[in-house]
Amino acid sequence: MIIDRVKSFFDWFEISPERRHTLELIAEEAALISEGMTHLKDYLALAALLEFSKPKQIFEIGTYKGVTSDFFLQILPECRVTSIAYISPKREFFKKKFNNSELTFEEIGSFVVKERRDRFVQLVGNSHDLIASEIKRKFGEMDMVFIDGDHSLKGVKEDTELAIELLSENGTIGWHDANPKDQYCHVRKYLENQLEKPTLATYDDYIGGIACWNQKIEEKLKTLTHV
Repeated sequence: MIIDRVKSFFDWFEISPERRHTLELIAEEAALISEGMTHLKDYLALAALLEFSKPKQIFEIGTYKGVTSDFFLQILPECRVTSIAYISPKREFFKKKFNNSELTFEEIGSFVVKERRDRFVQLVGNSHDLIASEIKRKFGEMDMVFIDGDHSLKGVKEDTELAIELLSENGTIGWHDANPKDQYCHVRKYLENQLEKPTLATYDDYIGGIACWNQKIEEKLKTLTHV
């Protein structure tokens, strides 16, 4: 459940002004490169979350061109990112913009820059077919899982269940598109009505939105809101 929505993750996570300035510059660059795929406010929230949680192993569901993957790698020089992209076998005339199916295989994850590619693994397939034990055997437990794939109610539920299985003891889950209320994006509906874990989210004054959970976030939310 979403317990609180805040204007600034930097403030909530108490990120120092010096580090915040550096992270804001990286976020602004990523937002420009994404060309509307991900809002600047999302990258700012993610930057603060990464700085707070400092994951070493990240699993990303939904790659597209890899701007966000590269963003993770740039902010955390020691982290590794494994990302999965789903390409629909069917020809879709009314597919959502920024769908992997509109890209060639070579374009998927192509925005991960050369000097960071040794810390990046690109998978292609359906996240709903993944077996957590096999992913952990091959890549290890994940310190963070970022979910930005199937936005159906069933899809985000299944990806969240996978994320929980993949997480290390102090791992973090992040969800993209936690703000929209439209009929095509059920992430918010899932987070508000089905997820039992207390989560923090961005203020919903824009399209997009980040929600997040880990044990430390849950404890702080309970303290601040008396849940």
